[in-house]
Amino acid sequence: MAVLALGLGIGANTSIFSVVNFLLLRSLPYKDPGELVRVWATYPSKGVTQDVTSYADFMDWKTQNSAFQQMAAFTHQYFNLKGGNLPERILGLRVSADLFPLLGARMVQGRTFLPEEQEPGKDHVVLVGHGLWRRRFGRDPSLLGQTLRLNDESYTVIGILPSDFEFPPFEASQFVRALSAGPKSRSRLS
Repeated sequence: MAVLALGLGIGANTSIFSVVNFLLLRSLPYKDPGELVRVWATYPSKGVTQDVTSYADFMDWKTQNSAFQQMAAFTHQYFNLKGGNLPERILGLRVSADLFPLLGARMVQGRTFLPEEQEPGKDHVVLVGHGLWRRRFGRDPSLLGQTLRLNDESYTVIGILPSDFEFPPFEASQFVRALSAGPKSRSRLS
């Protein structure tokens, strides 16, 4: 009984430590993780202390910023990927060009977004998640530069994300699109 109780205690302790280490103790896998801050919009009159913001507000914050070295924004978007065997609905991200340099992320192949690719009409470029690249495209190195049909629009693949890329909303995301100020940018940003 003593050995069984000791074994259960050690097992439970190890499990709890693993969870705490993963969620609280392990540093974020980014360049200078201690300097990262998430900024929220607040609406005290409505009792809202953490809310996402619009693209226009983000651009105002960025223009008027005197506290941060860099600022970046992101939001989620579902994509309908056409071509290949079957169409597929895939969760993706739309991000400002500053996000990957801010995090210190490097692509497996290709590059990240250029600032001018945030302009409407120049924003039809996309990064493909490593999991999707492996699963749907068989790790095809010639995917770079190819055109994909997402939401009935053509996008050029400019980069492949690394397998170890971690970004909290990216776990289920497989595409990253440049964030632009076009008519479709009315969604809220984090």
